[in-house]
Amino acid sequence: MDNNWRDNEQEAKVFSGPKNFVRLSMSEGEYSIRVLGAPKLYRYHWIDAVNRTVICGPDCELCLSGDRGQLRYVVNVIDRKDGVVKMWEFGRRVKASIMYIAEKYGDPINYDLIVNRKGMKAEDTVYTILPAREENPLTEEEKKMGTYDLEKLYAITPKETVEAYLGGVIPERKDKEIVETKDKENNKIVTSGDNDLPTLD
Repeated sequence: MDNNWRDNEQEAKVFSGPKNFVRLSMSEGEYSIRVLGAPKLYRYHWIDAVNRTVICGPDCELCLSGDRGQLRYVVNVIDRKDGVVKMWEFGRRVKASIMYIAEKYGDPINYDLIVNRKGMKAEDTVYTILPAREENPLTEEEKKMGTYDLEKLYAITPKETVEAYLGGVIPERKDKEIVETKDKENNKIVTSGDNDLPTLD
């Protein structure tokens, strides 16, 4: 049985980082979501000088200096509240919970997940995740919905950008506007025009 949530040997070597598009933001309460595909692992650092995050790779100078940053996961999901495809970012505990569910019930692309969040601060937030009672296959319309291209949106921050941030400088963007288009051939939501990284929630 295929399980996109199982750990693999390559996972620890994969690095990427977020862009400021449509992310799933959770307050306290219950949410119903449907994951679309496998999660992606990335590592990021916070740069106080510019209030920005950077996404690191294997030769990250911040990691080499002793700042290991933080590991996160991201996956495409459908938010059942509004039916919109969003990127959901989460930590290791949430990933482990979904991995356990996937081991017992199969890939959660075949059923919704019920996520309950309690607490709003990092030190007191607890997520409880349960599978929906019945399998509910994606509809033909949902299968045609575009998903975010995580390989492009969660790419390693260029070295020159990291160096500029560390020097307190935010490089000027080449294009000021974010343009969102849909790659019909690969059914991906792709973007262009923004090389900056937002603050992570």
